[in-house]
Amino acid sequence: CRYCHMACPYGAPQYNAAKGHMTKCDGCYDRVADGKKPICVESCPLRALDFGPIDELRKKHGELAAVAP
Repeated sequence: CRYCHMACPYGAPQYNAAKGHMTKCDGCYDRVADGKKPICVESCPLRALDFGPIDELRKKHGELAAVAP
């Protein structure tokens, strides 16, 4: 349906016409491997996103981290 492509402000999901399906966000695997946060987390103007080990996120955000998006 390609709605993920329309919804993502960073254009991470891309439609692959040859394969006939979407390629999705990989969580910025290379950035995370280099010790950086995903680009969506670093560039969010409202700082509404965070990234890290779940135990650290729970300590930082408390019960809010228990709510699934």
